[in-house]
Amino acid sequence: MFGEQARTRGRPEHRTRGRTTMKLSLNKAAQTYKVSKSTLSEALNTGRLSASKDARGRWEIDPSEMDRVFPLNRAEPQLSRTPNAAPNTEANTENRIENARLQAALDAAEARLSDMQETVTDLRSRLDQEGADRRAAQARLEDFQDRLTPAPAPEAQKSPSGGFWSFFGGKGRAGA
Repeated sequence: MFGEQARTRGRPEHRTRGRTTMKLSLNKAAQTYKVSKSTLSEALNTGRLSASKDARGRWEIDPSEMDRVFPLNRAEPQLSRTPNAAPNTEANTENRIENARLQAALDAAEARLSDMQETVTDLRSRLDQEGADRRAAQARLEDFQDRLTPAPAPEAQKSPSGGFWSFFGGKGRAGA
């Protein structure tokens, strides 16, 4: 039994007509991979997890699909590690260094984003002020142009005197 369990990584084997298949039911997959049945059902219905149904309409899930979709939730047999010992391997050290580098890059990017947002806010306020200044200058210019344009000359009024003959002392034909 121990050899069989080690060979299948703690997963149950299902036998069908003499050949071994590695299909899991919905319940067994949920128990083995420590995932709720509703989460599995949702993954199956949305297509995130591939599986087939048997003749009775029950899900048959391949463990490799479970490993693909739920890699962190797999149930692996614990080897002879003490529970409190945290391995300090070269890979873990490299991961910590990489995490610190990525965190520094993220902090720098966030600082740049903050600076850019402040610049955009400043430029928008300058643009608004420039628009207000331009409108005020345009109004002053139009007012100044109105003052410079001469008023239209009044129309020449006809003199009440007799016209051309009145210059010679006459009052026109009627008075002669």
